[in-house]
Amino acid sequence: MHTLKDRYENVEPIVSAMLARTEAVTGVEAMGKAHTRIFSEAEGFGTCVHHSRYGLFDGYLKGSEDGRAVAPLMGQISGYDGGAGDFQMGPLTSMLNYPDHCVLYRFIPRSLTETDMQVVWFVNGDAVEGEDYHKDKLIWLWHNTTLEDEYIISRNSAGVNSHFFEPGPLHPEFEQTLMAFHAWYLDALAGCPSKK
Repeated sequence: MHTLKDRYENVEPIVSAMLARTEAVTGVEAMGKAHTRIFSEAEGFGTCVHHSRYGLFDGYLKGSEDGRAVAPLMGQISGYDGGAGDFQMGPLTSMLNYPDHCVLYRFIPRSLTETDMQVVWFVNGDAVEGEDYHKDKLIWLWHNTTLEDEYIISRNSAGVNSHFFEPGPLHPEFEQTLMAFHAWYLDALAGCPSKK
């Protein structure tokens, strides 16, 4: 359903068509305009801000099991443009936005090897559960995806923390954001006064 999983050159016609109609369909000015100032490019320490919009494949209004709406439209949004929005607020919080709901991911580091993660779903403030939306349909995609990610991450963590692990290179195209995070994090550590 999401074109973000494919190479951009393969889905560029879908994304371009979606962006061309975004403002007219949603009624939200500049909704399709990208903006990125993250990590070392941010205005200040920890003030990462990112927004971009990408297309969904034909037949999908949004990210749900059947591609159909699961809640009333939010805010001033007046229609479905066939897209989804990514937001980053700070270095460890991101949000995925569809016209009818948002999913917020917040990561809270606890130690060198432990991080808590909060996942929060938002709908229109006037929406009534059981009438305007059903929780199981609302959370279906990202609840299941998060459980799959947890399975992969926990096993990856065990491997990385074993004495057999040898780090390899990051992929320069698909892991650019992670590379930028690493550089920002190391720069931040280098600027911290050492404890004695």
